[in-house]
Amino acid sequence: MGFARDKAERALTAAKNKLDEAVGLLLSGAVDKPEADEKVAKLVALGFTETEAKNGLEMFGGVRARDKAETRSHMPAAGCEGCVG
Repeated sequence: MGFARDKAERALTAAKNKLDEAVGLLLSGAVDKPEADEKVAKLVALGFTETEAKNGLEMFGGVRARDKAETRSHMPAAGCEGCVG
């Protein structure tokens, strides 16, 4: 199809070796973007639109939602008696 080997490899990695998804990433240009956009490419490979992926990553600062929730659960509540912070 004429794609560079490194781009094809990145697309296959992002698509977890699913050929159809990797071709979709190549055709969409998602693998042409800087490394910071690899998270977007991975989310697109999972079925999210590029807009949904970017919005989700922006909302969570690129951190997985589960990790964000764990971080919040360890933060002291405002006004909590005996809490340090």
